[in-house]
Amino acid sequence: MMLIRLTLRQAISCRSSVIVLLIVGILPLSTVPLLAQTYQETIDGLRLVLNETTDPQQEVDLLNEISYAYRRVSVKKMIEFAEQARAAAVAADYKRGLAVALKNLGNGHYKIGSPPDTTNNYYKKAMFAAQAIDDHYTHAASLNNLGLVANTHGSYNNGAQYLQRALKVFDEQVADETKTGLRCLILANLGESYFQLGEFDRSFDFQTQAIELARQHHIKFIPAQYLDDLAHSAAAMKKYQLAEQYYNEALELQVEIGDYQSSIHTYLHFMEMKMAQQDYPKAAILGQKSVDIAIEREFPILVADGLNKLSEVARLQGDIDQAVALADSALMVSRSIFNLRHERSASFNLAQALALKQDYSRAFSQLLHHHALNDSIFREDEKAITKEVKAQYQNQLFKDRVENLEAKQKAQRNSIQLLIGLIVMTIILLAVISSNLLKRNQVNRIIQNKNAVLEKYIAYNLQLENFAYIASHDLKTPLRNVVSFSQLLARRLQHKITSEEKDYLNFIISGTKEMSSLIDDLLNYSLVQREKLNVGEIAVQDLLERVVERNKPLIAQVGAAVVVKAPPDFIQGDAIKLNQLLENLFTNALKFHQPGESPQVHIKCEEKEEEYQFEVKDQGIGIDPQYFEKVFMVFKRLHTKKEYEGTGIGLAICKKIVEQHGGRIWVESQLGQGASFFFTLPKEVEAKVN
Repeated sequence: MMLIRLTLRQAISCRSSVIVLLIVGILPLSTVPLLAQTYQETIDGLRLVLNETTDPQQEVDLLNEISYAYRRVSVKKMIEFAEQARAAAVAADYKRGLAVALKNLGNGHYKIGSPPDTTNNYYKKAMFAAQAIDDHYTHAASLNNLGLVANTHGSYNNGAQYLQRALKVFDEQVADETKTGLRCLILANLGESYFQLGEFDRSFDFQTQAIELARQHHIKFIPAQYLDDLAHSAAAMKKYQLAEQYYNEALELQVEIGDYQSSIHTYLHFMEMKMAQQDYPKAAILGQKSVDIAIEREFPILVADGLNKLSEVARLQGDIDQAVALADSALMVSRSIFNLRHERSASFNLAQALALKQDYSRAFSQLLHHHALNDSIFREDEKAITKEVKAQYQNQLFKDRVENLEAKQKAQRNSIQLLIGLIVMTIILLAVISSNLLKRNQVNRIIQNKNAVLEKYIAYNLQLENFAYIASHDLKTPLRNVVSFSQLLARRLQHKITSEEKDYLNFIISGTKEMSSLIDDLLNYSLVQREKLNVGEIAVQDLLERVVERNKPLIAQVGAAVVVKAPPDFIQGDAIKLNQLLENLFTNALKFHQPGESPQVHIKCEEKEEEYQFEVKDQGIGIDPQYFEKVFMVFKRLHTKKEYEGTGIGLAICKKIVEQHGGRIWVESQLGQGASFFFTLPKEVEAKVN
């Protein structure tokens, strides 16, 4: 007990003793804040222990404790340490630490004014993570925080429902008296919900319960945070003297423990009471103090709140220029944190001040904006309430259905008819199973037969590929001899034969050359199928630019315009084969252009969810849709050699390369309107041979 009464300065003087006690587990981590007098001293003490710990889970717990302590001091630091805790919890596979880190991240985003969906996402993740490991404390805390978000955005009924659920989880599941602080928080926040709903007596009762319970357990931070709300309720009931007493008591306690956020709230509520009493000079002093602390400690929602109230005070005092400037500032801050409610207040204050300044055009514009924000907030509230009511209705409907079903099943179990039905169903089930087994055996036989046929086909295909490779390779030598000797014969007999005989020789030479080209392409096609992919990382931009660079002479010859668009990403694939693929598509786009027109070619690559998609687009002669499949077949040509040269095997090679990479290739076109060739490459490519 003596350790718990030490101040931080005394704890630092015996630092090593405290660290040892923490590490061996004699002194629980949750008692560390009791060693300090202020939030900052708590943080300093925790950071000393963090520097000494080597246990991964204790590191996560300490980071979470530091993050939580920063909640009343610096929101930026709170988020920073919560992120560290989350990363460390994931690395250590520490589920409880992860749930607490997610809750703290939600707290941080709530305090900086992030959109409610962002904040609620953290709290719901924390709640589900806590439920999965029966961490009832974090479950209740997350429900409490969801209630706070609902209150902040005007859904006070929803807020009260979340808080009632939090109180139920705490009372039924959390038996640890050292966790009483959370129950105090839930009670106080329920008081705030009922205050906003106009039930001031009920609000005052919940807040009083929270503060009395906290004092019984010597928890200082609860009165520091919620004496202010108690005073606010007293002021709403026009008990101004009692309210002022509570406000002053709250401010003293907040200074004592360094609770800056609560100080800001207290100054703002105190200011509202002074405005209600028409003590505007005192209200302005209190409001300025709240804004100064909120700016210094980075609480943007409270900055916007304070500026709005100061603008109203300035207007009531007749300082119209100051009222306009303050409302403008409040508007800017509210927009930066996406807080529609504070933006609505700022817009209305600005409209009033501008009207008094006789700037009716701007005043009217701000008034229209105020009404638009009102509509947006109303729609948001309506959606939130509808969603909550619908969820409750569905839950109740499901519960009723389950109860009815259970009642029917119980009655059926006691009935002879149920027994007969079960027997009949069993017989039918056995018949179905027997039938399925027979069908399965038939299917298995069919599959075995198909597999045998497929294996023969694969073997035949391999033999055919080998034959194509060997034949194309072996035929090249005699063809070269035919060409060479035909050309030699033509030179020797050029003055001894007729022009008709010369034409015959030229036919032999050109036909043999064409056959040689066909064999070369067939050999390339065979090589593409036989060679294993040499997979590596390829820069997309470099790949496309190299293809364009190599074809500059052809581009200049036809006067083409080329546009390349690709992300600065790396893909996986065989660089040589992908170069061959893109070069075939690119040269086709240059070749098949409209007569008398300069080609225009667009090459681009887009990243999809699981693959990269390439497109080579031209404005050429186009392709009739009936030939979309045929263009990828070997030796399939759509034009004569006189019109466009080539063997008709290039697109077949392209298809084979794409399929080796595990992708797809297709064409989209209309005759006379150009063509777009698309192909995809998966993000993960395996080295394989097709």
